[in-house]
Amino acid sequence: MAVDSAENLYVADFVNNRVQQFDAAFIHHPYLRTYGVTGVPYLTDGDHFNSPSGVAIATDGSMYITEDDGHRLTKKSSGGVTLWTVGAAGVKGDWDNSNDRLDNPGDVAVNAVGQVYVADRWHGRVQVYNSDSTYASTIGGGIGNYEFSCPTGLTIDKNGFIYVTDCWRHRVQIFNSSHI
Repeated sequence: MAVDSAENLYVADFVNNRVQQFDAAFIHHPYLRTYGVTGVPYLTDGDHFNSPSGVAIATDGSMYITEDDGHRLTKKSSGGVTLWTVGAAGVKGDWDNSNDRLDNPGDVAVNAVGQVYVADRWHGRVQVYNSDSTYASTIGGGIGNYEFSCPTGLTIDKNGFIYVTDCWRHRVQIFNSSHI
């Protein structure tokens, strides 16, 4: 889930292959919009999603969506237009751990300067991209401290600290910019 500056709520609906947007007030008609097509996984475009697993809203209103079974990250404008994607739609990264491949990404977060953090679950890392989709850096990628086995969730607090859940190691790790 994510909340925008107007306090609208966005929910990644994994099973129904969509992201739902709801009004902040949650009264009368709280539903505002659906991103994706309910029950229809992607067709390799940026307007269909295959098991969306995370959603984040940047300060400029743009939206980032990760897809577990779609193996990609999509950026949409505040108006819902697809701007770019990272990953190959429906193609697991498996042994291809290059910076433009994702393998069942679990979550996404955006920091105050617009960098996008993706919990790249089966590659055991967090990928960091700039707001224009260019690769910035990687956190993790191994098994020791500051590395992950299966990062599934992440968030960034107002001070810029990055919190990453590492499912298989049963821990939460906290990073700041010196770790990146």
